[in-house]
Amino acid sequence: MADLSFLDLLRGRRTAFTFHSLGDVDGVAAAFALKRHFGNSLVLPVDRVNSLSKKLLDYVGFSLDKEAHFDEIVALDCNSEALLGKFAGRRFFAVIDHHSRHADPPLARHRFIDESYSSVSEMVYEYLRGKGGSIDHRIAFLLACGIITDSAGFRNSRTETFAYMGELLGHAQMEYSEIAEMLEPKPTRETRLAVLKACKDAELSEAGEFVVAVSRAKSFEAAAADALIEAGADVAFVGFAGKDARISARASRLAAGRVQLTAIMAQAGKVLGGSGGGHPGAAGADGPKVSKLDDALEECCKLALKRLGK
Repeated sequence: MADLSFLDLLRGRRTAFTFHSLGDVDGVAAAFALKRHFGNSLVLPVDRVNSLSKKLLDYVGFSLDKEAHFDEIVALDCNSEALLGKFAGRRFFAVIDHHSRHADPPLARHRFIDESYSSVSEMVYEYLRGKGGSIDHRIAFLLACGIITDSAGFRNSRTETFAYMGELLGHAQMEYSEIAEMLEPKPTRETRLAVLKACKDAELSEAGEFVVAVSRAKSFEAAAADALIEAGADVAFVGFAGKDARISARASRLAAGRVQLTAIMAQAGKVLGGSGGGHPGAAGADGPKVSKLDDALEECCKLALKRLGK
């Protein structure tokens, strides 16, 4: 069980809860859950939240806060200075994350990082349920969404994850199918085209019975990596070059234990001048060295083939 008892020290302190750049549903949900629990708190994004997070916040009627005075700051769903943007360099009260440890950890008085959890939403719910009392139906909905999205549809879950999900559905007074429908809207034409092109352009390599797919996408690289795994690849790396370079990596259940995506993404992040990490089946890397994207993808493929060939 996650020992987040140090959070009790925040009672009576005005606290800002934040998360990594382009905040996803998991970090956003955990932040609003803690804001409601402690009161007199803020949810301050590093920059902005992603489109799905915005959609869900609009649905429950919650809004992000504007900059204001705070006594303490807590980083959720992130343990990398590079992903904390304007908050980088601060001394955090706490860093709470379920991703692998990054090479550039923020300074923090308290630190809890445990990759066995599906999400930070699961960690936070476990903390809140230990306090007793009721859970607001909107908070329960957001936490359920955070678990579903960051567990990759429960593929990265513990036994407790399913029990907690049942409790959250009860608090939210919703069926799982209702939430799943909101989280998986029909892909847009642009998404489908980007994913199909990335699959068409993928280069395939083999290591025994395993297949590694490498491709680039002009957008939606994570969806493209997922599609390559569903199409039959055991490991997929899809790169994107924009203002920064990004790589989304995925591994099948059979390959995840052998390929060590988190370590590969950490190396890819170094090549890109940034950082990387994630989970055994889903990970990513990013950095400012856009010109090094092809080198980073090549390194990813070599490392995966080496590990799968053992």
